[in-house]
Formats: sequence, C-alpha cells, structure tokens
Amino acid sequence: DGMEQNWDEWIAEFKVYMTASGYDRLPNERKLCILLNNLGSTAQSKFHTLPTPNEELITDKNNVYEVGITKLSEQYSKKIS
Repeated sequence: DGMEQNWDEWIAEFKVYMTASGYDRLPNERKLCILLNNLGSTAQSKFHTLPTPNEELITDKNNVYEVGITKLSEQYSKKIS
C-alpha cells in the first residue's frame, strides 16, 4: 500500500492535522477511529491483523490511541528495516 516508505512522514502530518483540527482533545477511542479512517481500507485491514489482541486495546481505553500508533509504527518499520 506504499505506507511503508512514507510512514514517519504520514504520521507526523496526521498528528499536525489532529492538533490543528482540535481532534487531539477527543477521547482516545475516537482518535484511534479517526486514525484508522484516514489510513484507508488496506491499512485498516492490516491494523486488525497486528499481533496486539483487540482485547488489550479495548481494555485499556486510556492509551488505545498510543498503542494503535505504536503497533502500526512497529509494523511499518519492519517493512523498511
């Protein structure tokens, strides 16, 4: 999907978008949904196959957004390492 080569740039721009729009102040669950929506269907499908069980993401609502970004970063970093 091409995200592997552009991940660091993409996620940095996404974080700017979240701040500029005020979305960074939303609950973490909503921020994760916005992240997944902006990634597109191919990356969303990949996200749902990542090793972190969904139960872990659902159980700890305080850091669900950060865990999601970390898992995506780990996945895409593996591709270009």
